[in-house]
Amino acid sequence: MATTNLRTRSYGSKALKGVKLPEDIPDVSGKISGNPCEKCSETVTGLMPKIKEETNFDNQIRYLRQFIKTLAEENHSSNCDKVQFVVFWFFELNQASSLRPVIAASLNKLGKNNHFAEAFDEAIMRMIFENDLKMMAIPKIIENNDLSNKISRCFENCNPAFLGVKENINALYEIFSEKEDLGEVSRVILSLETIAKSPNQNLVKNLMKCFLMEDLQGELKSNLCLIWTYELKDTDGFVKNVVKGLNDDEENNPLKDLLPKRSSIWTCHLAQSVIIGANGEDLLEDMSIESLFDIIESQSDNCSNTAYTKSLSILQCISKHLSLVKKSGIDEKLKLDHGNLLKKYETYALTNLNFGIDRVRYNVKGVFDKVIELYNVMKLEKNLHQLIQTVLAMSWESKSKSRALTSIAKKKHEITA
Repeated sequence: MATTNLRTRSYGSKALKGVKLPEDIPDVSGKISGNPCEKCSETVTGLMPKIKEETNFDNQIRYLRQFIKTLAEENHSSNCDKVQFVVFWFFELNQASSLRPVIAASLNKLGKNNHFAEAFDEAIMRMIFENDLKMMAIPKIIENNDLSNKISRCFENCNPAFLGVKENINALYEIFSEKEDLGEVSRVILSLETIAKSPNQNLVKNLMKCFLMEDLQGELKSNLCLIWTYELKDTDGFVKNVVKGLNDDEENNPLKDLLPKRSSIWTCHLAQSVIIGANGEDLLEDMSIESLFDIIESQSDNCSNTAYTKSLSILQCISKHLSLVKKSGIDEKLKLDHGNLLKKYETYALTNLNFGIDRVRYNVKGVFDKVIELYNVMKLEKNLHQLIQTVLAMSWESKSKSRALTSIAKKKHEITA
């Protein structure tokens, strides 16, 4: 008879609570084109039903790992149905599955001499072919984000899957860059950008349509602007042309028709993405990073989303600036060139340390911390002393004073520790 817990009025053994049940293995038999090969031993054949029918989750994981390891040890080819089962399980298990990371980790341990990368390559080629057939159908057959979700999984620390994407990158770019709604596939395109730049100019053209949509979420705008930056950053004078284009209507600017309206919040996201993605040398040339800061800082704080975007962009700006300074040699010219921008960071931080929105205030505090760190890295003791005097002169009624003093004390402790 089940016992009752008088505190929770729940029934059953406490030992069973929190025990994870085995996961349902998706039926992918319809996607398998291979057949059992001559290398399929009784061990491999016997593990398949154990993985699917096991009632204990830990044992299910153990059988799955053993299954993948045995396939590699027996050197099964990509045409073996058992290898293909593993590949399509990886793609078809639900997003919250705990078995998918197990598959990825097991595959990563196999080393180079296995056929799983080839199997992933063939599986992705098949998905691309099926996608093309659906697009050619009348009317088009559209499955909501199905291909992009599966390709995104290949970037989740699974080396054979990643290699499969590399083999098909041009075809994948062609599919995703022609999507009417780039927002649906922005993350997977950003992932593809880590491998190689798109060979398809349609992507930039489609991004221009997005610049007209003001109601997109901030994260999505940032992702789309990063894609835009990665696509164009190797063009001649990229950073200078962005700065000029966002500041005036110069007719001969090669980026003139590829930029958003200056009155749009997109300019803030775009300036932030250029700071993140552009070459460091280009940002420091003629202190273009200061011009990008000015573009960001000129945005109004008239709504919470705009204020947050502005604060996050300035935090990204000073973080990149700090990183570039640390890589450069510190000399008097550097201190002179960067002094004006450092003062602008300081003014923004002190003005907004008591901002009325928590997430904005958190970013502003990050900016203030970076200001202190920059002064220390660049050995600007006089500037740091003046900053401390400015804070001490504030009224104790202002919360900005206590927040600033806390940051100063914490940073000084980190430096001297």
